[in-house]
Amino acid sequence: MTIDCAAYVNRFSVVVTTVNPRKQNLRALIGQMSRVWGFPDSCVGRILERGRVQFKFQTEEAMNLVLRRGPWSFNDWMLSIHRWYPNISETELKIIPFWVQITGIPLLFLTNAMARCVGNRLGIVSTVDFDENSNHVGFVRVKIDWNLDDPLRFQRNFQFAVDENTVIKYRFERLRNFCSKCGSLKHDVKECVLAFDDEDPAEISDDDNDDDDNQGDNKDKDMSDTDTLQTVDPATLIPGLTQPFSTGNKGPNTQNTTVFSVPSVFEDTDLTVERLRYLHAKLARVRTQTPISNDLLEDSSNNAQNQKERLNLRVPVPFTMV
Repeated sequence: MTIDCAAYVNRFSVVVTTVNPRKQNLRALIGQMSRVWGFPDSCVGRILERGRVQFKFQTEEAMNLVLRRGPWSFNDWMLSIHRWYPNISETELKIIPFWVQITGIPLLFLTNAMARCVGNRLGIVSTVDFDENSNHVGFVRVKIDWNLDDPLRFQRNFQFAVDENTVIKYRFERLRNFCSKCGSLKHDVKECVLAFDDEDPAEISDDDNDDDDNQGDNKDKDMSDTDTLQTVDPATLIPGLTQPFSTGNKGPNTQNTTVFSVPSVFEDTDLTVERLRYLHAKLARVRTQTPISNDLLEDSSNNAQNQKERLNLRVPVPFTMV
């Protein structure tokens, strides 16, 4: 009877799981998220174990509104939010329902069934948002239940026909910080332990208390609903995804189109985020090893000569007695 009473009291509550507890202060999260959701007075939060927070709502409508408007983030890191019920599993608390935009499916195969099939190559698809009768299709949207322990992937190879590899691109809506080296949602690139054989050693700061010192600042930092709606485009963090090349001759009536180059070495493998960064790091080092131009050396010598002449003018003329 007591268990049933406790379950009834908490029937309109959600459990929030942080992906990066070091940079997501739980007390600040309780104070900010209730205001972001629009229920500063009717939403009560309390800290649980394992970097989790419980929020209790007064009505089921308010709770469902928060769940429908997800996924949410706090302090630029993602949150996993689920409705609480007795014996909820640990695995379910780690799921983040992402809306993912899929591009690259040929028009001949563009159907709801194919969109679900391509989305299942990335994760478990729960919903497909695509109108087959639409006149203009830039992408299809699928809702994927993503486990926060899994690294993100933004490209996959797919064969729609025999001996024809097509690169499918995925864009996670409302995605915030993640590691651009390994794709993890739980740390940034400075904390990543993944390394490559020919990679330059990363400069690691000796100050490990920066995150702890900034935790108190989160309490006074105001957040708005628009802050949690922004999306971090992986193309801005992974330069390997943004190397366009021309698509043939451009006539007077031809529109400028940009497609993304794909290394041929990965034709038969999955295009993961860490391997793209590996190729870009090698390319970047080659481009930076360029000699200093002669014009720069001439400008430096001219500046030195002008400075020497100004010093000679300041030397006093010796005075002689007659």
